[in-house]
Amino acid sequence: MPRPSHRLVSGQVIGSLLSGIVTGILAARSVAGIVADLGGWRAVSALLTLLIVGFVLWTLPRQPVGSIRAANMVFYYVGSAIGAAATTRAYAHCGWSGVSLLGAAFSASALALWAANLGSTKVGG
Repeated sequence: MPRPSHRLVSGQVIGSLLSGIVTGILAARSVAGIVADLGGWRAVSALLTLLIVGFVLWTLPRQPVGSIRAANMVFYYVGSAIGAAATTRAYAHCGWSGVSLLGAAFSASALALWAANLGSTKVGG
């Protein structure tokens, strides 16, 4: 058990967390604004993607459980970005019919991938 002089009071912990969160939010908005002025919104998106992927690769060998969660979030982010870009293009070229067909194609490909891997997974060891 640590000596009492090294213990943090709960108010100090909450203050440190909140100041870090607020500082991060303010810095992120400022940096994103500068990057957007210099390179546009795609540059901001590319920078964010590189930062997230870099963070996951940096933490991968250090924390296996946390890095699995982080990798899941990276793939979720990348998949969402690809889906949003594809949906925007489908709507620009074909309207809502194109968006609906794209959604059906994504769903059908996920179903086909699941069906192809159905027999290859082992449950319970």
